[in-house]
Amino acid sequence: MCNKHITLRDLRERTGRSQIDIAKDLCINHSTLSGYERGIRTPSPEMLAKMAEIYGVDYGTVFEAYMGTKKEAETENER
Repeated sequence: MCNKHITLRDLRERTGRSQIDIAKDLCINHSTLSGYERGIRTPSPEMLAKMAEIYGVDYGTVFEAYMGTKKEAETENER
């Protein structure tokens, strides 16, 4: 059985917005946001809080999504 974790990308896609749009709101380069979404960069707690505000969810949801992103990246690296 495969457990699907919610990811940062899932949260962004729920808004219907592109990485470029979200990155502008976060005042970061879209490649930085891509790194967060692929689990190869680690957002600061402050950045996670900004994401929560933009995505309209609480901090815990964004943190869990980040952890899900990391788990998916680790699983992908094991393949």
